[in-house]
Amino acid sequence: MKRMYLIGILSAILLTLLLCGCEKKCDHKYTFEITEEPTCVAVGTKTYTCIKCKDSYTEELPIAGHAWGTAVVTKEPTCTKRGEKSHTCTVCNLTEVCGDVSMTSHDFVTKTTKEPICGTDGIRTLTCKECGYEKTGTIPATGNHTYKSKVTKKASCTPGETTYTCTVCNHSYTEAIPATGEHNYKSKVTKKATCEDDGERTYTCSDCQNISYTETINAKGHNWSEATCTKAQYCTVCNEKTNWFASHNYDNNLICTVCGNKNGATFIIPDTPLSLISYQRMFTITGIETRQYYSSGKLYLEFTLDCVCTLNSDGNTSSSVYVAYKIYDSDGYVVESGYGNSTAVKEGDKFKITIKKYGNFEKGKTYTLELLRYS
Repeated sequence: MKRMYLIGILSAILLTLLLCGCEKKCDHKYTFEITEEPTCVAVGTKTYTCIKCKDSYTEELPIAGHAWGTAVVTKEPTCTKRGEKSHTCTVCNLTEVCGDVSMTSHDFVTKTTKEPICGTDGIRTLTCKECGYEKTGTIPATGNHTYKSKVTKKASCTPGETTYTCTVCNHSYTEAIPATGEHNYKSKVTKKATCEDDGERTYTCSDCQNISYTETINAKGHNWSEATCTKAQYCTVCNEKTNWFASHNYDNNLICTVCGNKNGATFIIPDTPLSLISYQRMFTITGIETRQYYSSGKLYLEFTLDCVCTLNSDGNTSSSVYVAYKIYDSDGYVVESGYGNSTAVKEGDKFKITIKKYGNFEKGKTYTLELLRYS
């Protein structure tokens, strides 16, 4: 009984020393326990406790990691894109892509886009039903040509030609036809005939172009118009004019039914030289036209000279050309005189000089027009 008492006292003292932080250092003896289990995404905790002094500390337990299940296809592949396969954690149900699924093959539909013929391969087109991708292949040619012949150039002085064309594929080749030696002439008017001058027609071989000959086209001759009292006779083909006018056709009232002349005077233009030499130059008068008319009760004479400048000694543009004239009555007296002029002319120029004159003219009388020296 006493012994038990002492043991109790000693135990009490020991406990008191332990509780009071006995200065004697503890030689720890730790035990541990898992105080927080690690998960797929979080660390765990392990706690160590001294069985003598109850001192403790902790350390991390590493993340346990996912427990992946069997991978399954989650995106089907096509002929242009890879598919995907994924797996899921059996603990946290997280799903992740874990790999590719190889692309599938194209599903082709075949179509003949160019038929093979005798000398040319055909074309076969393969088109994928899914993505539209196309590729082509060759269909071998069927065999020999079927030719049809045609003369495409007749033989003449030069060789001809026969063309052979395949009726299936249009392939062609030619064979020569020997020349016959006969020229194939085509004619062409190389110089037109006029009223006074002959023309010329040239015949040339259209095949060789080297052989030709000519023949004359006869001059046509003038086709003179009928003159009137107001319009001189002229050629309807070349328009060459004469100085001949028809007489007036007067009615019972002495009025010309053609020009309306009230029994006017008659003006004579004698045959005079049509070219005169002046001091500096030469001019040729190629024709004279006259007409007369009444105005304000007066009789007027108008005449026009058609001229050509044939010579210009100094080579420069000439000054105006002046032509003097006189008009005589039937008794030889001068009743009117004067001159007309043109604008400046040079060698080769065609020009006109028109003179309009009111004079002491009387109906039914005859007058003569005279051209004098001009320059």
